[in-house]
Amino acid sequence: MLATLRTHGPQSLGQLTERFSTPGGKLRPATIRAALDTLEAAGLAHTGRIDSAAYWTAVEAAQVRRFDHLDLHGPHDLPPHLRHLA
Repeated sequence: MLATLRTHGPQSLGQLTERFSTPGGKLRPATIRAALDTLEAAGLAHTGRIDSAAYWTAVEAAQVRRFDHLDLHGPHDLPPHLRHLA
């Protein structure tokens, strides 16, 4: 989802729901919203409004918290919910 926000710019909940749906399977908006809330809590995405509709955008890479100060030797040193960042 973060890659989609970075590649395609601001996306509404409806746009993301459609983007992550496949023939015969559709993610629920609540599932998409939970993922967006997780990204926002991690400081990787933020929400805004365009014409009174909510949109989510990826935070610029320079604004994302860095892990340089940590003594990490691989993704296994990160907590499970952060391993995808390595």
